Amino acid sequence: MVFSSTLPDNPFRPSIFFWGVVLLLPLSAFFSALCLAVGVYARSTKEGQYYLMPLFLVTMPLIFLTLAPGVELNHFYSMVPVTGIALLLQS
Repeated sequence: MVFSSTLPDNPFRPSIFFWGVVLLLPLSAFFSALCLAVGVYARSTKEGQYYLMPLFLVTMPLIFLTLAPGVELNHFYSMVPVTGIALLLQS
């Protein structure tokens, strides 16, 4: 195999799964509460989608930032809610 030397010996560690759950539960609760609070004002599904689109447009670049080459976790990125957790889980 050509790529077998670059793969880690044990790619799945239980501690990574544990910390992923610990970090993503509060983040998912935060976004669920935010979506619920915004969605309360909507009178229809279509209006709710209009209200939630700015949240989506703010969140997606924060996730795409973690996919850029050379971006590593530092003090600034650790303060950004979505980016800090994604970079922490990535490392």
